[in-house]
Amino acid sequence: MIIPVYRVEKHLKNCLDSIIDETLSDYEIILVDDGSPDGSGKICDEYSEKYGFVRTIHKPNGGLADARNAGLEASRGEYIVFADSDDSVGRGYISYIFDVTRQPADIFALSHFTDYTETNSRNERLIEDAANLSAAEAVRRLERAGLFNYAWNKIYSKKMLDKPPKAVYNKGSEPGEDLLFNADCFSRAKTVTLCSKPFYHWMRRGEDTLANRFRADLNERNKSFIRCRCELYRALGIYDSDFDLLSDGNLAYIFSGIPNMYRKGNRFPRKKRLDFFREVISSGDVKQWIAAAKPSGTLMKHFVRLVKLKSPRLTDAYYSVAMGLRNRLDKTWTKSRKRVGA
Repeated sequence: MIIPVYRVEKHLKNCLDSIIDETLSDYEIILVDDGSPDGSGKICDEYSEKYGFVRTIHKPNGGLADARNAGLEASRGEYIVFADSDDSVGRGYISYIFDVTRQPADIFALSHFTDYTETNSRNERLIEDAANLSAAEAVRRLERAGLFNYAWNKIYSKKMLDKPPKAVYNKGSEPGEDLLFNADCFSRAKTVTLCSKPFYHWMRRGEDTLANRFRADLNERNKSFIRCRCELYRALGIYDSDFDLLSDGNLAYIFSGIPNMYRKGNRFPRKKRLDFFREVISSGDVKQWIAAAKPSGTLMKHFVRLVKLKSPRLTDAYYSVAMGLRNRLDKTWTKSRKRVGA
């Protein structure tokens, strides 16, 4: 198991204590201290000293993708599992990994829990058991369940990852690094097994994270993620048959760039916002995606309606008000986002 570590001093022990299974010995936990400026590196060393199967790598800060690559390079196991250092797992997680991998596959995809710490609530993200699926069928099922992008809910065959050229993370691709990595992995995979039992707890906190920080280049990055998804669907032969799935995901990426343009203190200039909406509204691809998509969330439905109105100024005015309210009422927004489909 590979766990990148950076500025998680107050969460790391809980993560490690939930994962470590002292009844088993034939596995390794690789902690990659990515130049963390707090006490996280010291905690890593403490666990390495206490447990022989825990190894720590200290390296200069290079970002999440770079840290995961360092873990991949150092790993010696038959299968690779990732975990985020502020998440946790249920009792018996390591034993479960041993159990499901007795029947080999290139990739195993697992169900999980999403824990919202601010509201003290939990959602299950489940998928039905299915063994030895083709990569195309697995992607289809995982996309419909919203479980494709993540790396921490997958088990990867080291043999598959090491086939030349080796599968690695694109350094500096955060956020979105897992999508790019999984697209590469699933294009390599011959067999994929889906597992219904959830153990992993993905913690959604009200703290500043990589996913909700301002990024001046997010819209351009989203274009690269959309291209990646299109290429994967074509490579797997499901571009036409599952165009609705592809369309839903691509529109979600476009929409994800909108809050970033209206962040308090980092608001895009109005001209730049209008240029973005003009590009979206005039895009032939976007028109095809809207025609095929089946958005379920209220926010995505509003976005589609606004694009159909073909008015960049109206769209900008709407989001200026909506995102302004969101910025002022951030705590209320966090508590309500599940209810409105955000």
